[in-house]
Amino acid sequence: MKTWLILTLPLLFTLCSCSKYHSFTKYYAVKGEASQEIKDISPDLFTENPEIVDNGLDNGVYWLMVPQSRVRAMTVYEFPSPHLTHVKCYQNGKEVVAMPNTRYSSFLIGQSGDMLFFRIDCKLEAYIPLKVYDLNEFSGEETKQFLLTGLYFGLALAVILFNLSFFFLFKERTFLLYSFFGLSINLSLLYSDSIFNFFFGMGSFDHLEMILHPLTASMGSLFASQYLNLSENFKRGCQIGLGLNIIMLALVPFYFYSLDYHLFAVIESLVMGILSFYWLCGLINLQRAAYAPYFALAYIQILFFAVNYYISKIAGLSTLAVSENMLKIGGVFEMALLTYSVFFRMQLIKDDNTEMKRMIMEFTQEGGHKIKPEEVDDERDVDKEEQSEQEESLMDTLSNREIEIIRLIQAGKSNKEIAEEIYLSVNTVKYHIKKIFEKLEVSSRHEVRKKSTFD
Repeated sequence: MKTWLILTLPLLFTLCSCSKYHSFTKYYAVKGEASQEIKDISPDLFTENPEIVDNGLDNGVYWLMVPQSRVRAMTVYEFPSPHLTHVKCYQNGKEVVAMPNTRYSSFLIGQSGDMLFFRIDCKLEAYIPLKVYDLNEFSGEETKQFLLTGLYFGLALAVILFNLSFFFLFKERTFLLYSFFGLSINLSLLYSDSIFNFFFGMGSFDHLEMILHPLTASMGSLFASQYLNLSENFKRGCQIGLGLNIIMLALVPFYFYSLDYHLFAVIESLVMGILSFYWLCGLINLQRAAYAPYFALAYIQILFFAVNYYISKIAGLSTLAVSENMLKIGGVFEMALLTYSVFFRMQLIKDDNTEMKRMIMEFTQEGGHKIKPEEVDDERDVDKEEQSEQEESLMDTLSNREIEIIRLIQAGKSNKEIAEEIYLSVNTVKYHIKKIFEKLEVSSRHEVRKKSTFD
């Protein structure tokens, strides 16, 4: 039931947001050549039916035409995509200057009656959304979007600072890693909102995405590995994740050298694949860790929307794409739930370890005098007070992994069964059991069960 809830919740959000694509204005389009100029373009070159260019990997130069009958005075033509920074507009054969201080490429058309042509150089995916506003409507929409963006990023910054303060307060490394993960996510969202274009000029950071997205995947990998304790719970998964990250990061310099869009698509797919892999690791641990469901539920919100938002455009399936606002809604849900889940995990582990060590110490003290001479060679003669202090010190040295193996020994598991359940080799399990024997001062599994009987 938990798994079905985790899988279906983001689908419901997506169904509620699919109207974004249908709000764009259709136009007549044709793919051109890089050498073409406005003098080479005529109306008979364009498609017979209006459309929205959504051709995925088929990028390059496109020409758009808005017929004379649909051109009105004092209207703004906006291309709401952070990747469309190389756009030119022509009316009556003359270039129309782009509006300054806007997030996206926007053009104010002062007169009606003459058809418009747009030359768009799609450096990345061939996806060209167009929105048309009255001038007053455009100003109001920009003000509203800046207000919503400011509220969201203010909240995001507060969550990041809270997690940093919790790290210094509780010395819990998971809070620090989530702070870095949250920061990288929100820097990526800043780019998607074209905030960098607004402050630094159109096209100033065209390739910043190829730094931010791999950074997000790497930070997400570190956070997920720490939160789910994959180095102990799923060692093979930890190795696979590391390998995927190495491949992704190795490809980034090649992209900046070649600026090849197909390499961009491969890296984006790897980013989403890595994040999806760690979410699957969370699903694998659903039945084994009480805090894993919180991770899986929170992680899938931002992951599902990110895959839907970025990969759908690369694949030419933008009819399925969610809006930037839906990405933010997923981000708010993810930040709130993951911050709570880190708290929950920390307290759960702390309480569990405290109770385990208390019970081990009690049973050690009760059963210590029953150890048979032939099972353990201990000729030390210490009084009860000294023995109690030594045992308490030994209990404090038990690691989380050793406590987990003690539980499985108590359940009657063999070395092979323990190895399969916690994803370790049989030899590694034997090594841990040897260390447990030394710390509890026993020489058999029977004595371990006697000294560490759990409910």
